[in-house]
Amino acid sequence: MKPSFLNNFWVDVSALNVQRLRQAVSWILVWYFWLAAAIAVIASYLTGGSVLFVALPLALIGTVTTATVMADASALRTRLIVTVAINSTWMFGLYVASDIHNGEYMLEVHMLYFINTSIIIAYVCWRSVLMTTVAALVHHSVLTLLHPELVWPSSSYSWWHLMNHYILGTINCLGGIYIAASLKRFLDHMESARLEAHHRSIHDDLTGLLNRRGLRHAIGKLHQDDGTLPDMTLFQIDLDGFKNINDTVGHAAGDKLLVLVGERLNAIAPVNSIIARIGGDEFVVASPAIGADQQTDFLEGLKSWMQRPHVVSKTKLRVGASVGVTHSSISGGKLDSMMVDADIALYEAKKAGKNRAVMFNPGLKKDAQHLMKTAEAVLYGLENDEFEPYFQTQHDTRTGAVVGIEVLARWNHPKQGILGPAAFLDAVQEAGKAAAFDSHIMSKAIDLILAQERTGVVFPKVSFNVSYQRLAEPGLAEYIQNLPKVRAEIAFELVESVFFDTLSDDEVETVNALRKLGIRIEIDDFGTGHASIIALTKLKPDLLKIDRALISPLSSNPEQFKLIKTIVDMAHGLGIEALAEGVETEDTINKLRMLGVNYVQGYAFSKPMNIADLQGFLVRKSA
Repeated sequence: MKPSFLNNFWVDVSALNVQRLRQAVSWILVWYFWLAAAIAVIASYLTGGSVLFVALPLALIGTVTTATVMADASALRTRLIVTVAINSTWMFGLYVASDIHNGEYMLEVHMLYFINTSIIIAYVCWRSVLMTTVAALVHHSVLTLLHPELVWPSSSYSWWHLMNHYILGTINCLGGIYIAASLKRFLDHMESARLEAHHRSIHDDLTGLLNRRGLRHAIGKLHQDDGTLPDMTLFQIDLDGFKNINDTVGHAAGDKLLVLVGERLNAIAPVNSIIARIGGDEFVVASPAIGADQQTDFLEGLKSWMQRPHVVSKTKLRVGASVGVTHSSISGGKLDSMMVDADIALYEAKKAGKNRAVMFNPGLKKDAQHLMKTAEAVLYGLENDEFEPYFQTQHDTRTGAVVGIEVLARWNHPKQGILGPAAFLDAVQEAGKAAAFDSHIMSKAIDLILAQERTGVVFPKVSFNVSYQRLAEPGLAEYIQNLPKVRAEIAFELVESVFFDTLSDDEVETVNALRKLGIRIEIDDFGTGHASIIALTKLKPDLLKIDRALISPLSSNPEQFKLIKTIVDMAHGLGIEALAEGVETEDTINKLRMLGVNYVQGYAFSKPMNIADLQGFLVRKSA
């Protein structure tokens, strides 16, 4: 329990720690020494005493003490020297007082010397206070009883003086003990606060695991003489689907799930592993000296646990985990490089479909560096209007008539010429410009189509690819309303393989708002993702575009024929039209017609074209 006068004492642990307190006290005592020394010298001079006998030793002691404090004010050696110096002022003060009173009242000054000593000793070691004050009381009592004439003149001696002396002495001693104990408790409180602050600074408040700083601190202790890390495997873990849990069940449930994940990592991580939570749903496990079997066991144990439902707040929750793995020997033995490499591997795990582990290799870093360089070039290209819309026609399977055009993006690179989406789409995502990119292409395409319509060209339908970022962006409906009005019907193609089955209620509302504006909703690349029939009924798209990966083997694989038939029948059963993309031969068109596919798109009819070539194509088609 702290003394009462410390109850409301505010301590800024970051600025006022034990070391700084000792430094401050050292300098205060140095100034106190010089003041007390000056008083002793002046008193000696005024009373006709031996000034040099007092001044020279005190000057020498003060010089040594000051130099020691300047060198290191908080060291134990310094504190001991300061203690001796302070006591020396009282020793010489005792000499001067004795000289003034011809030896009388010696014990009065002696008592003050002992009290002063007890308080000062608390600065070095508080436990010495009790011993010092007890010694003072005993010493004072013995001399008072045996030689009272040493305390005051015998002519004024009385038992009243004796009792008064005992009372004052006892109060002084108890005061010294109280001050010493208070100082000890204060230092203990500060040390405890410092340790608590240090613990909080390197640990995650929610899970109790290390945080990013704590991870760096713990791994730093493993560094070898050359500054590199020993044999160590680093796992960087990111939870899949965690945002959806926060959005649907709430952040409180999400926090409880994070705690469960932290506990599980502690349970299954290899022995001596360092475990940290470095972000919202990101964890790191650093495991020294483990073999391939231990690495596999850990990843399998993590995957198995993640696949099970976990009851949180009476709700069953499921999350996956994408893991990037690297080894100190691969990443150069530095924590920073290991974290970068593990993050690159984690990105690859996410890109490959999530809920899996990817081992880093130097080729991934080369690809990541290329992606970063391309992302910078994409930003420059957007600023300089290097991206432009291209168009590919869509046709009725029975008549071959043009029923619409899909707007595609091409990069008119100043050095490499016209580049397709494979050269820049990942970089657009990496740069965080997917929504801006969609808007750029859409605005330019609308202007071109509007100009063609003014010349009498008819476009039944114009389809735009819309990224998840664009769909989730506030103000999309308002943006559409402010676009120039064209006669063609506008369709938005949403990519099924990326997000179709995870649309939130708000995003479904956005889709419905677009539909009210007359926008058709179509699902692109159907068959490559994992959209459920329930999700189809929830979104109610107007058209499914069957991915080219399912169309290409149609001619040579009878089983593929059955698969396409199933997709088409399902779509028609839900009132959804079907379009096959990637169609390249007349034979494929005939088979798709037999299967009931409504529309086709591909090189069998046209390649992606700029607006001028599209105009010529439409003129020839109508001729």
